[in-house]
Amino acid sequence: MAKEYLILVDPGKKRDPTAIMVMRDNIKILDGSKRAGVPDKIQHFYEIIHLDKVIDTRFTEVCRIINVITEHRDIKNNHDLVIDGTGIGEVVIDILRENYLIPVPIVFTGPGQVREVFSSFGKVFGNGFTGAQVLKEIHVPKEDLVAAGQNIVQQGRLAIAPGLKFEDDFKRQMLMFRGKVNEKTRNVSYNANTEEDHDDLVVCFLMGAWWFTRSRKTDEQVIPPEKQKPDWNPMDYL
Repeated sequence: MAKEYLILVDPGKKRDPTAIMVMRDNIKILDGSKRAGVPDKIQHFYEIIHLDKVIDTRFTEVCRIINVITEHRDIKNNHDLVIDGTGIGEVVIDILRENYLIPVPIVFTGPGQVREVFSSFGKVFGNGFTGAQVLKEIHVPKEDLVAAGQNIVQQGRLAIAPGLKFEDDFKRQMLMFRGKVNEKTRNVSYNANTEEDHDDLVVCFLMGAWWFTRSRKTDEQVIPPEKQKPDWNPMDYL
């Protein structure tokens, strides 16, 4: 079961920044009606409480910053650590694991099914013990990530704590994030609108939305990826 806090990391390549986001799950009890026979229900609202970008910094320092966040008194022992495991993310994951953290890599894939990949403890964490099988990474179709993010913003269940340094950057990235249809394959890809636009904070949010909603049941209608419009603009709902 997912914890109350979620630390999300999108490692940057070369001179691109590494994005770090912390989300919190806020639970609200929605009153039902005894007369109508409608029970109370639990609804999950998600708040972004921390945004940061680490620029032109060694990955060892990036991991130190992540470690500091995990030691916060409210977050320690009550968080999950999720990281984009595609490409350069493998380096950061290895360093985090060498420092006794337990990141869960999300590897973005094309259309298909979510797939959990397991391996021996020694291969994942780099020691001689090979007996136990542990989670190495999770392969998630990008359209599933986008579907989770779309559901949260459409249902009004996303909030941003006031005064965050990179709030405007996050909103700008959400504005420029688009789905595009490949005319030959008809597959939908989701990326920043142009090569000049970054989507690192959006990537963090989408991973967070998927991670939270995969393990929390709500009564809201969920829009499956195949029924979503490929030109979805999340800013329409923020």
